Amino acid sequence: MKQPEPNPDSGKKILILDDDDFLRDMLEKMIERFGYTPVVAETAEQAVEHCRRSVESGHPFDVALLDVMCPDETDGLEAARTLKTISSDMPLIAMSGFSIAPVHEYPQRYGYIKTLKKPFTLEELRTALTTVFQ
Repeated sequence: MKQPEPNPDSGKKILILDDDDFLRDMLEKMIERFGYTPVVAETAEQAVEHCRRSVESGHPFDVALLDVMCPDETDGLEAARTLKTISSDMPLIAMSGFSIAPVHEYPQRYGYIKTLKKPFTLEELRTALTTVFQ
């Protein structure tokens, strides 16, 4: 099996918000494979709490991957607004299975720097993260 290439950005901490257990687990494994440290949240409220604690500890997240369509009272779009009030410099990447979602066409309007259309590949995720960390 081919070993992954060394990652100069290893150690970066990534917040993952997705309500789907399978996708959340897969994202966590993908992020670990890249050499990053994933922290997962099932709800927007959990994501906000993780973000608050990371900022208070002096080790904020380097990026957040947010599912736009969570069934909670607070969806990924609202979570993005709240996360930006806690950690204004943290880049946000939107994830959505709805290809016609306005966030894909105008991510900056919603506080995101990039979007990933579900399902996305390992390489698409790697490219998005590499772009953020450059």
